[in-house]
Amino acid sequence: MGKEFEGLVQHISVLEAAQREQEAKLAAEIVNHNNTKAELQKDALVTRQEDRWKQKVTELQITFASVKAGLSGEERCNQQVKDEVRRLKQENNKIREAIKKDIDCMRHERGTFLKMIEAANDELRTLHATNKGAPRPVSIPSMAAPGSAFRPSALRERVEQLEKAVAQAADEKAELTLSLEAAVAELQPTPEDNPLPVQTPLALSEFVVG
Repeated sequence: MGKEFEGLVQHISVLEAAQREQEAKLAAEIVNHNNTKAELQKDALVTRQEDRWKQKVTELQITFASVKAGLSGEERCNQQVKDEVRRLKQENNKIREAIKKDIDCMRHERGTFLKMIEAANDELRTLHATNKGAPRPVSIPSMAAPGSAFRPSALRERVEQLEKAVAQAADEKAELTLSLEAAVAELQPTPEDNPLPVQTPLALSEFVVG
């Protein structure tokens, strides 16, 4: 009986030792499991952080592409504005050149008209002087004899023609003045029609018929 009890005690001791060893292994496995779980959680946190950073980078890339596209559109718009301003300047220069040629032509015509008027005035003055210095009426019949170059009716007709020529020249002078004024009015730029800097207005007195 004593040996059986001792054997039983030893057996219990062996079982207890085996249990303690098993508990130690279990505790070690629990610690290992917890460590593994912490590592996994850490890895998952890092992964989520990386995903967030990747998403942020993607958003920044999209924003950068949008800003770049906007800048490109603004540059194109600025270039279009510059091209339009350059075209308007060229068109304005062409218009100025055409108006300058018209003004030069009008000045030439003005000079021609002035010469015509002066010649008509000279001839009219000469005829008036001739008429004033003509013989008395009593001698006109003898001067108007056949073959004579002097005819009072012809003189009157010539005077009338010259007066008509002077009146016509005056009318043409008035028309030329109106044309010059219209050309100057068209030449003056307005802020609504032309955003370019306003040029110094042309002086009408430079070429208007006096």
